[in-house]
Amino acid sequence: METVEIPIFSPVYKGIGEEELRDQNHVAENCYYDANGVLKTRPGVRPLWYQRYANTKTVQVIGYWPNKRMMMTAVEWDSYGDPMGQPHDYAIYGMLYDAGFANADYIINDDNTYDANETSDWDVQYIGDYTGTAGMRNSVLYWPTALDLYGQPITYTYNEDDFFFASGKNIFRFNYESAEWYEVADTDAPTNVSHLGFIDTYIMAFEKDTDQFYWSDITPEEGTTHSWNALSFASSGGSPDLIQGAIIFEREIFIFGQNTVEIWEDDGVAPFSRVPGGLRETGCSAPWAIATNTDYVFFFNHNRKFCAMNGRKIEQMDTAYDTEWAAYSKTQWERTRMYRIFLEGQEYMMIMLEDKHLLFNVKTSHITEFLSSSFTNKNEAVTQYGVGEQAPPVYNSYAYDPGYNKHVLGFRKSVPVEENTGNAAYGSMLQLDPAWQKDSYHTWNIGAGNAVGHVDWPIQVRLRTGHLDYGTHKMKRSNQIRLRLKRGFADLGSTPQFLVRWRDDGASEWKNWHELSLGDEGENELIVRLHRTGSYRTRQYEFLCNAEVQLVFINAEEDIEVLR
Repeated sequence: METVEIPIFSPVYKGIGEEELRDQNHVAENCYYDANGVLKTRPGVRPLWYQRYANTKTVQVIGYWPNKRMMMTAVEWDSYGDPMGQPHDYAIYGMLYDAGFANADYIINDDNTYDANETSDWDVQYIGDYTGTAGMRNSVLYWPTALDLYGQPITYTYNEDDFFFASGKNIFRFNYESAEWYEVADTDAPTNVSHLGFIDTYIMAFEKDTDQFYWSDITPEEGTTHSWNALSFASSGGSPDLIQGAIIFEREIFIFGQNTVEIWEDDGVAPFSRVPGGLRETGCSAPWAIATNTDYVFFFNHNRKFCAMNGRKIEQMDTAYDTEWAAYSKTQWERTRMYRIFLEGQEYMMIMLEDKHLLFNVKTSHITEFLSSSFTNKNEAVTQYGVGEQAPPVYNSYAYDPGYNKHVLGFRKSVPVEENTGNAAYGSMLQLDPAWQKDSYHTWNIGAGNAVGHVDWPIQVRLRTGHLDYGTHKMKRSNQIRLRLKRGFADLGSTPQFLVRWRDDGASEWKNWHELSLGDEGENELIVRLHRTGSYRTRQYEFLCNAEVQLVFINAEEDIEVLR
Protein backbone atom coordinates (compact mmCIF):
# COMPACT_ATOMS: atom_id res chain seq x y z
CA MET A 1 0.00 0.00 0.00
CA GLU A 2 1.28 3.44 -0.92
CA THR A 3 0.55 6.83 0.65
CA VAL A 4 0.22 9.62 -1.93
CA GLU A 5 -0.38 13.31 -1.48
CA ILE A 6 -3.61 14.77 -2.86
CA PRO A 7 -2.32 17.89 -4.68
CA ILE A 8 -4.68 20.43 -3.14
CA PHE A 9 -2.03 23.17 -3.32
CA SER A 10 -1.43 22.82 -7.05
CA PRO A 11 -2.12 25.91 -9.15
CA VAL A 12 -5.61 26.42 -10.53
CA TYR A 13 -5.74 25.94 -14.28
CA LYS A 14 -8.56 27.09 -16.57
CA GLY A 15 -6.83 26.85 -19.92
CA ILE A 16 -8.38 23.47 -20.83
CA GLY A 17 -11.46 21.55 -19.80
CA GLU A 18 -11.38 20.12 -16.29
CA GLU A 19 -11.62 16.57 -17.67
CA GLU A 20 -8.13 17.06 -19.15
CA LEU A 21 -6.53 18.16 -15.88
CA ARG A 22 -4.38 15.80 -13.84
CA ASP A 23 -2.32 17.42 -11.08
CA GLN A 24 -3.70 20.96 -11.41
CA ASN A 25 -6.76 22.18 -9.54
CA HIS A 26 -9.80 23.36 -11.45
CA VAL A 27 -11.49 25.56 -8.82
CA ALA A 28 -10.33 27.42 -5.70
CA GLU A 29 -13.04 29.84 -4.57
CA ASN A 30 -13.30 32.23 -1.62
CA CYS A 31 -9.86 31.28 -0.34
CA TYR A 32 -6.25 32.33 -0.71
CA TYR A 33 -2.73 30.95 -0.28
CA ASP A 34 -1.00 32.37 2.80
CA ALA A 35 2.72 32.91 3.41
CA ASN A 36 3.21 29.18 4.09
CA GLY A 37 1.44 28.15 0.89
CA VAL A 38 -1.64 26.67 2.58
CA LEU A 39 -5.22 27.54 1.63
CA LYS A 40 -7.33 29.68 3.94
CA THR A 41 -10.88 30.97 3.96
CA ARG A 42 -10.94 34.58 2.84
CA PRO A 43 -12.05 37.32 5.27
CA GLY A 44 -15.75 38.07 5.52
CA VAL A 45 -17.47 41.23 4.31
CA ARG A 46 -19.51 43.41 6.66
CA PRO A 47 -21.18 46.81 6.28
CA LEU A 48 -19.09 49.80 7.19
CA TRP A 49 -21.30 52.64 6.00
CA TYR A 50 -24.13 53.10 3.56
CA GLN A 51 -25.96 56.06 2.12
CA ARG A 52 -29.44 56.19 3.59
CA TYR A 53 -31.52 56.60 0.43
CA ALA A 54 -33.06 53.48 -1.08
CA ASN A 55 -32.19 54.62 -4.59
CA THR A 56 -28.46 54.47 -3.92
CA LYS A 57 -26.94 52.43 -6.73
CA THR A 58 -23.19 52.05 -6.53
CA VAL A 59 -19.92 53.34 -5.19
CA GLN A 60 -17.95 54.57 -8.16
CA VAL A 61 -14.55 54.89 -6.52
CA ILE A 62 -12.84 54.84 -3.14
CA GLY A 63 -9.63 56.74 -2.66
CA TYR A 64 -7.48 56.91 0.47
CA TRP A 65 -5.92 60.30 1.19
CA PRO A 66 -2.94 59.49 3.44
CA ASN A 67 -2.09 63.15 4.12
CA LYS A 68 -5.44 63.56 5.88
CA ARG A 69 -6.13 59.92 6.81
CA MET A 70 -9.34 60.28 4.89
CA MET A 71 -11.38 58.02 2.61
CA MET A 72 -12.95 59.78 -0.37
CA THR A 73 -15.80 58.10 -2.18
CA ALA A 74 -18.19 58.94 -5.00
CA VAL A 75 -21.63 57.39 -4.49
CA GLU A 76 -24.11 57.15 -7.34
CA TRP A 77 -27.81 57.57 -6.70
CA ASP A 78 -30.84 58.22 -8.85
CA SER A 79 -32.94 61.27 -8.01
CA TYR A 80 -35.78 60.02 -10.18
CA GLY A 81 -36.34 56.92 -8.07
CA ASP A 82 -35.91 54.58 -11.02
CA PRO A 83 -32.93 52.27 -10.37
CA MET A 84 -32.17 52.23 -14.08
CA GLY A 85 -33.09 55.87 -14.76
CA GLN A 86 -30.98 58.44 -16.57
CA PRO A 87 -29.51 60.91 -15.97
CA HIS A 88 -27.95 59.98 -12.65
CA ASP A 89 -27.06 62.16 -9.71
CA TYR A 90 -23.98 61.47 -7.64
CA ALA A 91 -22.90 62.38 -4.15
CA ILE A 92 -19.34 62.91 -2.97
CA TYR A 93 -18.54 61.90 0.60
CA GLY A 94 -15.44 62.30 2.70
CA MET A 95 -14.84 59.83 5.50
CA LEU A 96 -12.67 60.83 8.44
CA TYR A 97 -11.61 59.15 11.65
CA ASP A 98 -12.65 60.93 14.85
CA ALA A 99 -13.22 64.17 13.00
CA GLY A 100 -16.47 65.15 14.65
CA PHE A 101 -18.20 65.71 11.32
CA ALA A 102 -21.97 66.14 11.35
CA ASN A 103 -24.43 65.23 8.59
CA ALA A 104 -23.44 61.57 8.71
CA ASP A 105 -25.61 58.94 7.15
CA TYR A 106 -25.71 55.47 8.64
CA ILE A 107 -22.54 54.23 10.29
CA ILE A 108 -22.30 50.52 11.00
CA ASN A 109 -21.50 49.60 14.60
CA ASP A 110 -19.40 46.65 15.70
CA ASP A 111 -22.52 44.62 16.50
CA ASN A 112 -23.76 45.10 12.92
CA THR A 113 -26.52 47.52 13.96
CA TYR A 114 -26.69 50.97 12.46
CA ASP A 115 -27.46 54.47 13.67
CA ALA A 116 -28.11 57.74 11.91
CA ASN A 117 -25.51 60.47 12.54
CA GLU A 118 -23.37 58.06 14.53
CA THR A 119 -20.05 59.57 15.60
CA SER A 120 -17.70 56.69 16.28
CA ASP A 121 -14.55 55.48 14.55
CA TRP A 122 -15.75 56.57 11.13
CA ASP A 123 -17.47 59.91 10.66
CA VAL A 124 -18.94 60.90 7.35
CA GLN A 125 -19.28 64.34 5.85
CA TYR A 126 -21.51 64.99 2.91
CA ILE A 127 -19.45 67.14 0.56
CA GLY A 128 -21.51 67.73 -2.55
CA ASP A 129 -23.62 66.51 -5.44
CA TYR A 130 -22.84 66.27 -9.09
CA THR A 131 -25.24 65.54 -11.93
CA GLY A 132 -25.36 65.34 -15.69
CA THR A 133 -25.57 69.14 -15.82
CA ALA A 134 -22.24 70.89 -16.14
CA GLY A 135 -21.32 73.79 -13.91
CA MET A 136 -21.20 74.85 -10.28
CA ARG A 137 -24.04 75.97 -8.03
CA ASN A 138 -23.77 77.19 -4.44
CA SER A 139 -20.35 75.59 -4.00
CA VAL A 140 -21.83 72.16 -4.74
CA LEU A 141 -20.10 70.02 -7.32
CA TYR A 142 -21.98 69.15 -10.52
CA TRP A 143 -20.34 66.58 -12.74
CA PRO A 144 -20.28 67.31 -16.49
CA THR A 145 -21.20 63.80 -17.61
CA ALA A 146 -23.33 61.00 -16.26
CA LEU A 147 -20.98 58.46 -14.71
CA ASP A 148 -21.67 54.79 -14.85
CA LEU A 149 -19.89 51.71 -13.62
CA TYR A 150 -19.70 50.57 -17.22
CA GLY A 151 -18.65 53.92 -18.57
CA GLN A 152 -15.36 55.70 -17.87
CA PRO A 153 -14.48 55.32 -14.20
CA ILE A 154 -13.38 58.04 -11.83
CA THR A 155 -9.64 58.52 -11.39
CA TYR A 156 -8.00 60.52 -8.60
CA THR A 157 -4.79 61.93 -7.17
CA TYR A 158 -3.92 64.26 -4.31
CA ASN A 159 -1.35 66.56 -2.77
CA GLU A 160 -1.05 67.97 0.75
CA ASP A 161 -4.20 70.12 0.65
CA ASP A 162 -6.27 69.03 -2.37
CA PHE A 163 -7.90 65.84 -3.60
CA PHE A 164 -8.55 65.68 -7.37
CA PHE A 165 -11.18 63.69 -9.30
CA ALA A 166 -11.68 63.27 -13.05
CA SER A 167 -13.81 61.01 -15.22
CA GLY A 168 -13.15 61.67 -18.87
CA LYS A 169 -13.91 65.39 -18.71
CA ASN A 170 -12.77 68.32 -16.52
CA ILE A 171 -10.77 68.00 -13.32
CA PHE A 172 -12.44 68.77 -9.98
CA ARG A 173 -10.68 69.31 -6.68
CA PHE A 174 -11.69 69.18 -3.05
CA ASN A 175 -9.84 71.59 -0.80
CA TYR A 176 -9.46 70.30 2.73
CA GLU A 177 -9.26 73.64 4.51
CA SER A 178 -12.32 75.17 2.87
CA ALA A 179 -14.16 71.80 2.71
CA GLU A 180 -15.50 72.77 -0.72
CA TRP A 181 -15.35 71.42 -4.24
CA TYR A 182 -14.06 73.46 -7.14
CA GLU A 183 -14.02 72.78 -10.84
CA VAL A 184 -10.60 73.46 -12.31
CA ALA A 185 -11.80 76.42 -14.34
CA ASP A 186 -8.49 77.41 -15.90
CA THR A 187 -9.15 77.70 -19.64
CA ASP A 188 -5.77 76.10 -20.33
CA ALA A 189 -6.51 73.01 -18.20
CA PRO A 190 -7.19 69.73 -20.03
CA THR A 191 -10.86 68.88 -20.49
CA ASN A 192 -10.91 65.16 -21.36
CA VAL A 193 -8.94 63.65 -18.49
CA SER A 194 -9.05 59.87 -18.07
CA HIS A 195 -6.11 59.39 -15.65
CA LEU A 196 -4.47 61.57 -13.01
CA GLY A 197 -1.14 61.45 -11.21
CA PHE A 198 1.19 63.50 -9.01
CA ILE A 199 4.96 63.88 -9.28
CA ASP A 200 7.40 66.51 -8.00
CA THR A 201 4.56 68.96 -7.12
CA TYR A 202 3.00 68.67 -10.61
CA ILE A 203 -0.52 67.38 -11.25
CA MET A 204 -0.34 65.09 -14.30
CA ALA A 205 -3.37 64.62 -16.55
CA PHE A 206 -3.65 62.03 -19.32
CA GLU A 207 -6.19 61.81 -22.13
CA LYS A 208 -7.10 58.30 -23.18
CA ASP A 209 -7.24 57.54 -26.92
CA THR A 210 -4.99 60.49 -27.73
CA ASP A 211 -1.21 60.74 -27.60
CA GLN A 212 -1.18 63.76 -25.27
CA PHE A 213 -0.65 64.31 -21.56
CA TYR A 214 -0.49 67.53 -19.55
CA TRP A 215 0.97 68.94 -16.36
CA SER A 216 0.05 71.83 -14.11
CA ASP A 217 2.41 74.51 -12.96
CA ILE A 218 4.22 73.62 -9.76
CA THR A 219 2.18 73.41 -6.55
CA PRO A 220 1.10 76.94 -5.67
CA GLU A 221 1.46 78.74 -2.40
CA GLU A 222 -0.88 77.78 0.43
CA GLY A 223 -4.40 79.05 -0.13
CA THR A 224 -4.14 79.27 -3.92
CA THR A 225 -4.82 76.73 -6.63
CA HIS A 226 -2.82 75.14 -9.43
CA SER A 227 -2.61 77.00 -12.70
CA TRP A 228 -2.20 75.46 -16.13
CA ASN A 229 -0.39 76.57 -19.26
CA ALA A 230 -1.62 75.75 -22.74
CA LEU A 231 1.95 74.81 -23.72
CA SER A 232 2.48 72.44 -20.78
CA PHE A 233 1.83 69.20 -22.63
CA ALA A 234 3.75 66.53 -24.48
CA SER A 235 3.07 63.65 -26.85
CA SER A 236 3.98 60.05 -26.17
CA GLY A 237 5.19 59.86 -29.72
CA GLY A 238 7.71 57.04 -29.53
CA SER A 239 5.24 54.89 -31.44
CA PRO A 240 2.06 55.86 -33.31
CA ASP A 241 -0.36 54.37 -30.78
CA LEU A 242 -2.80 56.04 -28.39
CA ILE A 243 -2.64 56.38 -24.61
CA GLN A 244 -4.68 53.80 -22.70
CA GLY A 245 -3.52 54.39 -19.14
CA ALA A 246 -0.77 55.81 -16.94
CA ILE A 247 0.73 55.49 -13.47
CA ILE A 248 3.50 57.18 -11.46
CA PHE A 249 6.04 54.77 -9.95
CA GLU A 250 9.39 55.53 -8.32
CA ARG A 251 9.25 59.10 -9.63
CA GLU A 252 8.86 57.94 -13.21
CA ILE A 253 5.81 58.24 -15.44
CA PHE A 254 4.69 55.02 -17.10
CA ILE A 255 2.45 55.77 -20.09
CA PHE A 256 0.69 52.73 -21.51
CA GLY A 257 -0.36 52.80 -25.13
CA GLN A 258 -2.15 50.28 -27.31
CA ASN A 259 1.13 48.61 -28.32
CA THR A 260 3.90 50.25 -26.28
CA VAL A 261 4.87 51.47 -22.83
CA GLU A 262 6.80 54.75 -22.59
CA ILE A 263 8.69 55.81 -19.47
CA TRP A 264 9.16 59.53 -18.79
CA GLU A 265 10.86 61.47 -16.01
CA ASP A 266 11.16 64.97 -14.61
CA ASP A 267 14.43 66.12 -16.17
CA GLY A 268 14.28 69.54 -14.47
CA VAL A 269 14.32 71.37 -17.79
CA ALA A 270 11.54 70.40 -20.21
CA PRO A 271 10.33 69.55 -17.47
CA PHE A 272 9.44 66.05 -18.74
CA SER A 273 11.21 63.84 -21.24
CA ARG A 274 11.34 60.17 -22.15
CA VAL A 275 14.15 58.36 -20.35
CA PRO A 276 16.88 56.77 -22.49
CA GLY A 277 15.70 53.34 -23.52
CA GLY A 278 12.30 54.15 -22.07
CA LEU A 279 10.09 52.47 -24.69
CA ARG A 280 8.93 48.89 -24.57
CA GLU A 281 7.05 47.10 -27.34
CA THR A 282 4.09 45.88 -25.35
CA GLY A 283 0.75 47.61 -24.90
CA CYS A 284 -2.12 47.68 -22.44
CA SER A 285 -5.58 46.09 -22.70
CA ALA A 286 -7.02 47.09 -19.28
CA PRO A 287 -6.72 50.89 -18.93
CA TRP A 288 -7.87 51.03 -15.28
CA ALA A 289 -6.13 47.86 -14.07
CA ILE A 290 -2.60 49.19 -13.66
CA ALA A 291 -1.17 48.92 -10.14
CA THR A 292 2.15 48.87 -8.31
CA ASN A 293 3.81 47.31 -5.32
CA THR A 294 7.28 48.00 -3.95
CA ASP A 295 9.09 46.47 -6.92
CA TYR A 296 6.74 46.09 -9.89
CA VAL A 297 4.18 47.72 -12.10
CA PHE A 298 1.45 45.16 -12.82
CA PHE A 299 -0.74 45.38 -15.92
CA PHE A 300 -2.40 43.38 -18.69
CA ASN A 301 -0.60 43.72 -22.01
CA HIS A 302 -2.12 44.04 -25.48
CA ASN A 303 -2.23 40.23 -25.75
CA ARG A 304 -4.32 40.08 -22.52
CA LYS A 305 -1.41 38.53 -20.61
CA PHE A 306 -0.75 39.44 -16.97
CA CYS A 307 2.61 41.22 -16.73
CA ALA A 308 4.98 42.56 -14.09
CA MET A 309 7.38 45.35 -15.05
CA ASN A 310 10.53 45.92 -13.03
CA GLY A 311 12.62 48.83 -14.29
CA ARG A 312 12.81 48.23 -18.02
CA LYS A 313 12.23 44.49 -17.84
CA ILE A 314 8.74 43.09 -18.46
CA GLU A 315 7.91 39.61 -17.22
CA GLN A 316 4.91 38.02 -18.94
CA MET A 317 3.30 35.47 -16.66
CA ASP A 318 1.41 32.36 -17.67
CA THR A 319 -1.73 32.01 -15.55
CA ALA A 320 -4.68 29.67 -15.22
CA TYR A 321 -6.97 32.26 -16.76
CA ASP A 322 -5.13 33.11 -19.99
CA THR A 323 -7.62 31.26 -22.18
CA GLU A 324 -10.59 33.02 -20.55
CA TRP A 325 -8.91 36.42 -20.74
CA ALA A 326 -8.12 35.98 -24.42
CA ALA A 327 -11.87 35.94 -25.12
CA TYR A 328 -12.64 39.10 -23.11
CA SER A 329 -14.07 42.03 -25.04
CA LYS A 330 -12.68 45.57 -25.01
CA THR A 331 -15.57 46.60 -22.76
CA GLN A 332 -14.82 43.85 -20.26
CA TRP A 333 -11.21 44.97 -20.01
CA GLU A 334 -12.28 48.57 -19.46
CA ARG A 335 -14.37 47.36 -16.50
CA THR A 336 -11.40 45.61 -14.91
CA ARG A 337 -9.65 47.08 -11.85
CA MET A 338 -6.54 46.04 -9.90
CA TYR A 339 -5.38 46.89 -6.36
CA ARG A 340 -2.54 46.01 -4.02
CA ILE A 341 -3.70 44.31 -0.81
CA PHE A 342 -2.00 42.85 2.29
CA LEU A 343 -3.43 39.93 4.26
CA GLU A 344 -1.63 38.73 7.38
CA GLY A 345 1.46 40.61 6.24
CA GLN A 346 1.52 38.83 2.86
CA GLU A 347 1.34 40.87 -0.33
CA TYR A 348 -1.21 40.22 -3.07
CA MET A 349 -2.70 41.90 -6.11
CA MET A 350 -6.50 41.85 -6.21
CA ILE A 351 -7.81 41.73 -9.78
CA MET A 352 -11.46 42.83 -10.00
CA LEU A 353 -12.79 41.37 -13.24
CA GLU A 354 -16.39 41.77 -14.30
CA ASP A 355 -17.27 38.13 -13.62
CA LYS A 356 -14.83 37.23 -10.82
CA HIS A 357 -12.37 38.78 -8.37
CA LEU A 358 -8.96 37.09 -8.25
CA LEU A 359 -6.11 37.22 -5.76
CA PHE A 360 -2.58 36.93 -7.13
CA ASN A 361 0.05 35.88 -4.58
CA VAL A 362 3.09 38.01 -5.44
CA LYS A 363 5.48 35.58 -3.72
CA THR A 364 4.23 32.29 -5.20
CA SER A 365 2.30 33.50 -8.30
CA HIS A 366 -0.71 31.38 -7.24
CA ILE A 367 -4.13 32.75 -8.23
CA THR A 368 -7.40 31.99 -6.48
CA GLU A 369 -10.95 33.26 -6.94
CA PHE A 370 -10.89 35.40 -3.86
CA LEU A 371 -14.14 37.34 -3.74
CA SER A 372 -16.69 35.08 -5.33
CA SER A 373 -20.01 36.54 -4.26
CA SER A 374 -21.79 34.83 -1.41
CA PHE A 375 -25.06 35.53 -3.21
CA THR A 376 -25.99 32.24 -4.91
CA ASN A 377 -28.19 31.19 -7.76
CA LYS A 378 -30.83 28.72 -6.57
CA ASN A 379 -30.36 26.27 -9.41
CA GLU A 380 -27.94 23.67 -8.09
CA ALA A 381 -29.07 20.40 -6.59
CA VAL A 382 -27.13 20.64 -3.32
CA THR A 383 -29.63 22.97 -1.67
CA GLN A 384 -29.84 20.70 1.37
CA TYR A 385 -26.46 22.10 2.34
CA GLY A 386 -27.40 25.67 1.52
CA VAL A 387 -24.86 25.97 -1.25
CA GLY A 388 -25.11 26.84 -4.90
CA GLU A 389 -23.24 28.04 -7.96
CA GLN A 390 -21.58 31.37 -7.26
CA ALA A 391 -23.07 34.54 -8.72
CA PRO A 392 -20.83 37.35 -10.05
CA PRO A 393 -19.15 39.51 -7.39
CA VAL A 394 -20.76 42.77 -6.34
CA TYR A 395 -17.75 45.03 -5.65
CA ASN A 396 -15.95 47.44 -7.93
CA SER A 397 -13.44 49.42 -5.88
CA TYR A 398 -11.05 49.00 -2.97
CA ALA A 399 -8.88 51.10 -0.67
CA TYR A 400 -6.77 50.37 2.37
CA ASP A 401 -5.94 52.47 5.42
CA PRO A 402 -2.72 51.10 6.96
CA GLY A 403 -3.08 53.19 10.12
CA TYR A 404 -6.34 51.51 11.14
CA ASN A 405 -5.82 48.34 9.09
CA LYS A 406 -9.18 48.78 7.35
CA HIS A 407 -9.83 47.08 4.01
CA VAL A 408 -12.70 48.94 2.36
CA LEU A 409 -14.76 47.71 -0.60
CA GLY A 410 -17.16 49.68 -2.78
CA PHE A 411 -20.54 48.08 -3.46
CA ARG A 412 -21.21 47.83 -7.18
CA LYS A 413 -24.96 47.35 -7.39
CA SER A 414 -28.08 46.17 -5.62
CA VAL A 415 -28.57 42.41 -5.48
CA PRO A 416 -31.93 40.66 -4.87
CA VAL A 417 -31.69 38.56 -1.72
CA GLU A 418 -35.21 37.21 -1.29
CA GLU A 419 -37.44 36.03 -4.11
CA ASN A 420 -40.76 37.82 -4.71
CA THR A 421 -40.25 40.33 -1.88
CA GLY A 422 -38.49 43.22 -3.60
CA ASN A 423 -35.82 43.09 -0.89
CA ALA A 424 -32.32 43.74 -2.09
CA ALA A 425 -28.89 44.22 -0.56
CA TYR A 426 -27.76 47.78 -0.95
CA GLY A 427 -24.57 49.36 0.22
CA SER A 428 -21.98 51.98 -0.13
CA MET A 429 -18.84 50.88 1.66
CA LEU A 430 -18.11 47.52 3.21
CA GLN A 431 -15.20 46.25 5.25
CA LEU A 432 -13.19 43.16 4.38
CA ASP A 433 -12.72 41.96 7.95
CA PRO A 434 -10.49 38.96 8.85
CA ALA A 435 -12.41 38.59 12.12
CA TRP A 436 -15.77 38.28 10.31
CA GLN A 437 -16.58 34.77 9.09
CA LYS A 438 -19.60 35.51 6.88
CA ASP A 439 -20.81 38.09 4.37
CA SER A 440 -23.29 40.58 5.80
CA TYR A 441 -25.30 43.21 3.93
CA HIS A 442 -28.00 45.67 4.86
CA THR A 443 -31.21 45.37 2.88
CA TRP A 444 -33.81 47.73 1.46
CA ASN A 445 -37.21 47.11 -0.06
CA ILE A 446 -36.93 48.52 -3.57
CA GLY A 447 -40.61 49.32 -3.95
CA ALA A 448 -41.25 50.78 -0.51
CA GLY A 449 -37.90 52.56 -0.33
CA ASN A 450 -37.20 51.73 3.29
CA ALA A 451 -34.78 49.73 5.36
CA VAL A 452 -35.68 46.09 5.97
CA GLY A 453 -32.79 44.79 8.04
CA HIS A 454 -29.70 42.83 7.12
CA VAL A 455 -28.91 39.47 5.60
CA ASP A 456 -26.01 37.12 6.36
CA TRP A 457 -24.61 34.69 3.81
CA PRO A 458 -22.03 31.97 4.44
CA ILE A 459 -18.66 32.15 2.74
CA GLN A 460 -18.64 29.16 0.44
CA VAL A 461 -15.08 27.82 0.23
CA ARG A 462 -14.77 25.37 -2.65
CA LEU A 463 -11.76 23.46 -3.96
CA ARG A 464 -12.00 21.08 -6.94
CA THR A 465 -9.02 19.04 -8.10
CA GLY A 466 -8.20 17.71 -11.53
CA HIS A 467 -8.70 14.04 -12.44
CA LEU A 468 -5.93 12.44 -10.39
CA ASP A 469 -4.22 9.24 -11.51
CA TYR A 470 -1.02 9.38 -9.39
CA GLY A 471 1.14 8.56 -12.36
CA THR A 472 -0.59 5.39 -13.55
CA HIS A 473 -3.79 4.44 -15.36
CA LYS A 474 -3.98 1.16 -13.47
CA MET A 475 -6.92 0.45 -11.20
CA LYS A 476 -6.39 1.74 -7.65
CA ARG A 477 -8.21 0.97 -4.42
CA SER A 478 -8.57 3.84 -1.96
CA ASN A 479 -8.20 2.53 1.59
CA GLN A 480 -8.18 5.80 3.47
CA ILE A 481 -8.26 9.55 2.86
CA ARG A 482 -6.81 11.87 5.51
CA LEU A 483 -7.27 15.62 5.57
CA ARG A 484 -5.34 17.78 7.99
CA LEU A 485 -7.41 20.88 8.68
CA LYS A 486 -7.42 23.79 11.06
CA ARG A 487 -10.55 25.64 12.11
CA GLY A 488 -10.81 29.07 13.65
CA PHE A 489 -12.40 29.90 16.97
CA ALA A 490 -16.13 30.56 16.75
CA ASP A 491 -19.05 29.86 19.05
CA LEU A 492 -21.54 28.55 16.48
CA GLY A 493 -23.93 26.66 18.73
CA SER A 494 -23.43 23.59 16.56
CA THR A 495 -20.54 21.60 15.13
CA PRO A 496 -19.44 22.90 11.71
CA GLN A 497 -19.20 20.43 8.86
CA PHE A 498 -16.70 19.93 6.07
CA LEU A 499 -18.02 18.30 2.87
CA VAL A 500 -16.22 15.94 0.48
CA ARG A 501 -17.42 14.28 -2.71
CA TRP A 502 -15.78 12.72 -5.77
CA ARG A 503 -16.39 11.21 -9.16
CA ASP A 504 -14.40 8.42 -10.79
CA ASP A 505 -13.08 7.73 -14.29
CA GLY A 506 -14.58 10.83 -15.86
CA ALA A 507 -18.16 10.10 -14.81
CA SER A 508 -20.66 12.92 -15.23
CA GLU A 509 -22.37 12.23 -11.90
CA TRP A 510 -20.79 12.95 -8.53
CA LYS A 511 -20.99 10.62 -5.55
CA ASN A 512 -22.99 11.87 -2.57
CA TRP A 513 -21.53 14.46 -0.24
CA HIS A 514 -19.78 13.06 2.84
CA GLU A 515 -20.04 15.18 5.98
CA LEU A 516 -16.96 15.42 8.22
CA SER A 517 -17.02 17.18 11.57
CA LEU A 518 -14.71 20.11 12.15
CA GLY A 519 -14.95 19.57 15.88
CA ASP A 520 -16.07 21.79 18.71
CA GLU A 521 -14.69 25.17 19.63
CA GLY A 522 -11.15 24.75 20.94
CA GLU A 523 -10.44 21.73 18.70
CA ASN A 524 -8.75 24.02 16.28
CA GLU A 525 -6.49 21.49 14.51
CA LEU A 526 -7.64 18.04 13.49
CA ILE A 527 -7.26 15.19 11.03
CA VAL A 528 -10.45 13.90 9.43
CA ARG A 529 -10.62 10.49 7.74
CA LEU A 530 -12.66 8.66 5.14
CA HIS A 531 -12.28 4.86 4.90
CA ARG A 532 -12.54 2.58 1.86
CA THR A 533 -13.96 4.95 -0.72
CA GLY A 534 -13.85 2.54 -3.66
CA SER A 535 -11.70 1.83 -6.69
CA TYR A 536 -10.87 4.00 -9.69
CA ARG A 537 -8.40 4.73 -12.45
CA THR A 538 -8.81 8.51 -12.16
CA ARG A 539 -10.61 10.45 -9.45
CA GLN A 540 -11.67 14.08 -9.07
CA TYR A 541 -12.28 15.45 -5.58
CA GLU A 542 -14.35 18.43 -4.47
CA PHE A 543 -14.08 19.92 -0.99
CA LEU A 544 -16.55 22.44 0.36
CA CYS A 545 -17.19 24.33 3.58
CA ASN A 546 -19.71 27.08 4.25
CA ALA A 547 -19.60 27.14 8.05
CA GLU A 548 -19.09 30.49 9.78
CA VAL A 549 -15.57 29.62 10.81
CA GLN A 550 -12.19 30.10 9.18
CA LEU A 551 -10.90 26.93 7.55
CA VAL A 552 -7.25 26.20 6.76
CA PHE A 553 -6.27 23.34 4.40
CA ILE A 554 -2.92 22.09 5.72
CA ASN A 555 -2.48 18.77 3.98
CA ALA A 556 -4.35 15.93 2.23
CA GLU A 557 -3.17 12.39 1.56
CA GLU A 558 -4.57 9.06 0.46
CA ASP A 559 -3.60 5.42 1.01
CA ILE A 560 -3.96 3.60 -2.30
CA GLU A 561 -3.34 0.07 -3.48
CA VAL A 562 -2.51 -0.35 -7.17
CA LEU A 563 -4.45 -3.36 -8.48
CA ARG A 564 -3.73 -3.85 -12.15
